[in-house]
Amino acid sequence: MVTNGSPRAGVTPRERAVARNGVTHTGGSNGKRAARQYMRTRAVSAETIRGQKTPRYPVVMEPSAIWPPPIYIRENIGPQERYYVEHRWFAQWAWYDARATFYKKRYQRIQLGIGIGAVAVPVLVGVSGFDPMTDTALKIATVVISLMVAALTAWENVYKHGENWRLFRAAAEDLSREKSMYDMQAGPYLRAEQPFVRFVERCEVIMAQQNGRWLQQYQQDEKTISD
Repeated sequence: MVTNGSPRAGVTPRERAVARNGVTHTGGSNGKRAARQYMRTRAVSAETIRGQKTPRYPVVMEPSAIWPPPIYIRENIGPQERYYVEHRWFAQWAWYDARATFYKKRYQRIQLGIGIGAVAVPVLVGVSGFDPMTDTALKIATVVISLMVAALTAWENVYKHGENWRLFRAAAEDLSREKSMYDMQAGPYLRAEQPFVRFVERCEVIMAQQNGRWLQQYQQDEKTISD
């Protein structure tokens, strides 16, 4: 783990690489293993933050380019809280963030292909008929591009990459917002007698809701494919 914001002794070169480059966007156990390695090397204690000099204002604040950002750890954090933050909260957040990024890229590529094909087809139809030598090639290209647009549209309608992107991104942002409120003791944690218990309960509700939405969508997709 970390002591006073410093990495634990014996961190491997692979773990240091994960800390420099962020959590690798891989699924399954590899993604969660990378998340645990990241927690060991990027967690920042409250004592470390207080030891930093506060700049005189006005000053331009520029966000760090490191992603994921460092995880804030309080000085008096207990073993249960550290274990939950590392092995449950951060692992799930990293998974949601990775899946959201994956589905976003795939959705944008599909939509780009559909858009380019939709523009190209009427252009090909408009320029055909002027030269008998090229008419056959233009007709074949029109049919191929039309089929490509139809296939991409069907692929998106069945697997719903755009909806998956929004679901996973919403879950990741909900977990991130919950951690920020817990760290600052704001919102539902302002007067809570047991803030950590409240934090766990609210995070588990977010994860359960995400799992329920994903399962519901998966069942709808299976029904669509079978029909």
